[in-house]
Amino acid sequence: MIKFFRKIRQNLLIKNKTGKYFKYAIGEIVLVVIGILIALSINNWNEGRKLENDKKKLMHALKQEFSTNKVALENHLSGLNKHNSRLNKVINFSASAIELPIDSLRLYSSNLDFPLTLSLLNSVQEGTISSGKFEMLSDSLKHTINLLKDFTISRKEISDKLRDLT
Repeated sequence: MIKFFRKIRQNLLIKNKTGKYFKYAIGEIVLVVIGILIALSINNWNEGRKLENDKKKLMHALKQEFSTNKVALENHLSGLNKHNSRLNKVINFSASAIELPIDSLRLYSSNLDFPLTLSLLNSVQEGTISSGKFEMLSDSLKHTINLLKDFTISRKEISDKLRDLT
């Protein structure tokens, strides 16, 4: 193909047809530019497809992490409700005129200790933020992740303060 174009150029220059040569040269430049533009559009399309795939994978990983955290929160809430129920029984019996048998008091008071620590997974969230993929998420999801991060930080601070008190 290159030999073919080279022969055309040489024939045009030999025959002193510079006007046709310039038209030919401009045509060749236009073809090269069109080829470059096509290659760039294909590359942009491919990069967009890769970015969309990365976004889908990230959304799936975040969904799994949030589901795991939801189960942990539900379990923690259930434990807190049980703990609250036991504590209310002890308080109600101590406030009432009815004496609570020692065995019952021991049973209820032995179950009052409930760990208040709650650990939530945040590795995908932290990885998203540190890798710069955070920007490809929607604004509402960014806001939700920031709220969850603030909640986790405040829970850790409360837990640390309670640990320091004991």
